[in-house]
Amino acid sequence: MSTAAIRDVDVDTFWRDGAFCLRGAADARWVARLQAATDEALAKPGRLALAHSADRKSVSELALWSAWPEFRSFVFDSGVSEIARRFLRTRKLNFFFDHLFVKEPGANAPTQWHQDLPYWPASGTQILSIWVALDPVTLASGGLEYVRGSHQWQKFFRPVVFGDSIPAIERAFESLAGERIPDIDAERARYELLSWDMAPGDALIHHALTIHGASGNSTSATRRRGYSTRWAGDDARWDPRPNVLEMIPGPSLLPMPRTPGDLLDSEAFPVIEAHTH
Repeated sequence: MSTAAIRDVDVDTFWRDGAFCLRGAADARWVARLQAATDEALAKPGRLALAHSADRKSVSELALWSAWPEFRSFVFDSGVSEIARRFLRTRKLNFFFDHLFVKEPGANAPTQWHQDLPYWPASGTQILSIWVALDPVTLASGGLEYVRGSHQWQKFFRPVVFGDSIPAIERAFESLAGERIPDIDAERARYELLSWDMAPGDALIHHALTIHGASGNSTSATRRRGYSTRWAGDDARWDPRPNVLEMIPGPSLLPMPRTPGDLLDSEAFPVIEAHTH
């Protein structure tokens, strides 16, 4: 993965809109490696795998980098970190965590409209995700939609439960700070929504406060596999708000920062050195 094709205007667009589609971010070799690793992980789900529907057609899993060599290699060896560094406009970069999402054909469960940061024990403006498509993606197969500019609303919306209701998690979320997220689907005409059809290897880069969501994959015949890596820049700080640590339990198996306001620098969230050429 190379930053050579990233233009300054692309980075400007990301910061203005809160989301950007980087075409051809991962080459065919990395796509094939991640596809194979994804299917291995699906065949042997770990304790951090979660089914979002009873039929298990919509699933996700956290912290694959710590268990699967191919995912770890992508994080540290593919050059994806330099894409994150460029879009975050940061000198220091921490790898935060990774997240695999799969919606098989026939998956009905939507991805509810949400922001990412309210789920995570961190604060700061320089936090983003890079979501790499491993299959062709359209809105019909569950492609992500973004509310343009919503990362600039200065709003911190309460997390929501994805897929089937889980009462214990719902109760935990109800205790968190923040107002309920607007019903975007009920008033779609009020918002400017961004979405992109994607080819395998294209990447969605979105800010941690950009509101986004997706439909299920109930009408297409195409799988929708996406692998997301999360990254944090200069101003990111440790912010272990109540009930939030459980949202990323994988990294908690490694030593983490101790005091609110600390840098993320730790075994759980390693500092990534800049690649030199």
